[in-house]
Amino acid sequence: MPNLTFTCRYCGEDFLFSEGEQAFYAEQGFLLAPQKCPDCRRESKNKRRNWSGQYGQSLRPSVPILVKAIICPYGKTAEGTLIKAVTIPWRMIAQLLEKNPHLVYEIPPEKWEELVACAFDQAGYDEVTLTPRSGDYGRDVIAIKYGVGSVRIIDSVKAYKPGHLVKHDDVRALLGVLHGDRLASKAILSTTSDFPPRINSDPFIAPFIPHRLELMNGASLIRWMNEIAKRGERRSKDT
Repeated sequence: MPNLTFTCRYCGEDFLFSEGEQAFYAEQGFLLAPQKCPDCRRESKNKRRNWSGQYGQSLRPSVPILVKAIICPYGKTAEGTLIKAVTIPWRMIAQLLEKNPHLVYEIPPEKWEELVACAFDQAGYDEVTLTPRSGDYGRDVIAIKYGVGSVRIIDSVKAYKPGHLVKHDDVRALLGVLHGDRLASKAILSTTSDFPPRINSDPFIAPFIPHRLELMNGASLIRWMNEIAKRGERRSKDT
């Protein structure tokens, strides 16, 4: 687990998020990386203490789920950024989502692309690319496994609110991307929401399921992530 460097959102100075701090955050179940440098954190703590002493009550800060500490970029390709997952925070997020699925809808859409990319890395894929926000040609994540039976997966991530179903046309569009990417073995459409009823029987979609196309709704996505996290923990205990 590498040391990470962040920029303080208050003073603008860079600060180190060490391996020990990452482990502590994971043990405490914190879903966020620190947004403030140590000096700004101390200053904020002192202000809260002073405010509490003056008015006789404590502040309860609102903490948005930013999940900033889950990816470690290590290179660039023509298709995007090569990433590795920061294991402990990602596993903790997977476990928290299983316990409280409603947290799914508090995570920003762009962070869901990172979470899915990390899932492929944690699942043992050799090369995982996070594509740029624009010009991704309908592919948010590209995951490659080399060797015998090598595969190249393209994943389109749809972070939708409850009730906002992925449309048939979105799935058909991804099939078009699959045909256009001659190296791709399979396409996956992952969503935090769900798909319309009977989409699996659509005559333009059904022939590709499950070997060329996979549709993963919110419940399946959480379950997949948690299974990967649990397998990783078991491997860690065995080594």
